[in-house]
Amino acid sequence: MSIAEWPDQHEQGHLPWRFDNYSTNILPINAAESTERFADYDSAIARNDASFTQLAEATFYSVEKFNLSAPLRSRYAKYIGPLTKAFEAKHGHIVHAFYCQHVLAAAVLTDRNELYKVSPASNASTPPIADLLFECDRLNVEADRILRRAESSGDLRATKMLIYEVVAKLLGLVDDQVQPVSRELLDLHRREITHANDYYVRAAERYAKFDYFLGMLFGIIVCLGLIAVGAKNWWPFGFAPDVGKAVVGCLAAGGIGAVVSVMSRMTFGELSLDYEAGRCLLTLFGVFRPMIGMAFGAVMLVLCVSGILPLSPMSDVYNNMPKELFFYIFISFAAGFSERWAQDMLGRAASQIGSQDETRRSNKQTNNRHQSLIPRARR
Repeated sequence: MSIAEWPDQHEQGHLPWRFDNYSTNILPINAAESTERFADYDSAIARNDASFTQLAEATFYSVEKFNLSAPLRSRYAKYIGPLTKAFEAKHGHIVHAFYCQHVLAAAVLTDRNELYKVSPASNASTPPIADLLFECDRLNVEADRILRRAESSGDLRATKMLIYEVVAKLLGLVDDQVQPVSRELLDLHRREITHANDYYVRAAERYAKFDYFLGMLFGIIVCLGLIAVGAKNWWPFGFAPDVGKAVVGCLAAGGIGAVVSVMSRMTFGELSLDYEAGRCLLTLFGVFRPMIGMAFGAVMLVLCVSGILPLSPMSDVYNNMPKELFFYIFISFAAGFSERWAQDMLGRAASQIGSQDETRRSNKQTNNRHQSLIPRARR
């Protein structure tokens, strides 16, 4: 039942609420404040941009329980239909709506996956419920920010539906609260919020991986372009053809190793991404991943050929095959595949260079001492 149907039911005396002698101190609505509200309603209707707060006000204040003035109730009731149309024109058709019977609180979910609520007034017995409602608000905002995209509309709809169900139950507790809510019931609703959050996180991580993978595809294209440009312009530098083959092979192997590493971790569910970074940053990180692997591959080639790292091919098994080239390609692939291993190798190289500098410095100091002693011996 949509809210747009409520004015007709109100006129026929069939309200969708059940009322009893529940004591609520509702003061008569000030006529001046109502006049200001009516002006805001007219403006919102003219713009086709009504808020859910305005719609909820008109709905609640059209009922005697919340408005003791019969003329004002009649005026508020006339605004329910137009405000509903203005709200749906801006935010989508109302799919689910929940209105409290005894307190001014409500929630609504539209077919555009937009969730709105009017929070109840706080009192001494509502802090635990208010805390859970805040968690629902936080999850609602995060879902809008991360899952508001065309391909994730199904996951956003499911997340919003889970949040709405919890919000409606919590508002129902506030509405029917005569005795303090039990801890077991609060824990139950807290678990429901946790389930909704887990569903949202799984969906967000899935789309984050998709964005990262898409960026990695662009990164592969960039790497291939860089390798092609480097291979074309290699010959004017006067390097031997074997050196050019080794450099190109190691660059490609490093990039391929990075791609294989990401695909392997995706397959086994070991790839962890910060889905809150946003689509642009995740895509950019994906673009850089094969480029980083390619850079590690080139660096490992330089370190091995220069002798800084004590790595060399094994004994000569296949005399007719360029074993050194394949060895360097494998090392570059391993560097691109495992960033940790490549960083460890770089750390070892830096330590080795530092120790060599320290040895040379120590030898130089020793030679200087020996030379200073030679004149004394001659005397």
